[in-house]
Amino acid sequence: EIIDDDAIGLHLLIKRKFAKETSEKWFQTITKNARWHRVKYQSGRFSKSCETPCWTTFYGGREEYSPYEEVPNWFRPLVDEVSSYLGVPFNAMLLRLYFDGNDEIAWHTDGRTFLGDTPTIASLSLGATATFQMRRMLDVWPPTDGSKSCEECIDKTVPQKDFVVRDGDLLVMRSVTQKHW
Repeated sequence: EIIDDDAIGLHLLIKRKFAKETSEKWFQTITKNARWHRVKYQSGRFSKSCETPCWTTFYGGREEYSPYEEVPNWFRPLVDEVSSYLGVPFNAMLLRLYFDGNDEIAWHTDGRTFLGDTPTIASLSLGATATFQMRRMLDVWPPTDGSKSCEECIDKTVPQKDFVVRDGDLLVMRSVTQKHW
């Protein structure tokens, strides 16, 4: 599936990338080798400390930003394969581990300035089928000046987009998608 919609700033590709055997191999390799942690944060919405239900780890980035951790040798072949397949070098990898249908994350955007103006964000789904949901934003959440609530940042004139991703699927967000979704 390919979506290139300049009117709403959505540029997306969903492609079956890996066969079951390959995705199973990578799932086992990642779960065995990654150093997982749960993200702890202060919720402004609920005025309390929270912890994400899913487990997370991060590799790469830019050395001048924190966090930065070099991509480990065991993970490099997967990064290189996806980079070669898409013709785009990746410098950062965020991994999320969800255990069951009760694990989820809140709405978020990848609209961070360190990603650049038109970053390519690739999401590789390994394991169970899931729904990847996106909504169009009028402003990056949280707004950099702190002047708006989450609800004020949502473009309610454009319907939410739901995409089903299966084991081995690669969902790629490109162009200006991160500015608007």
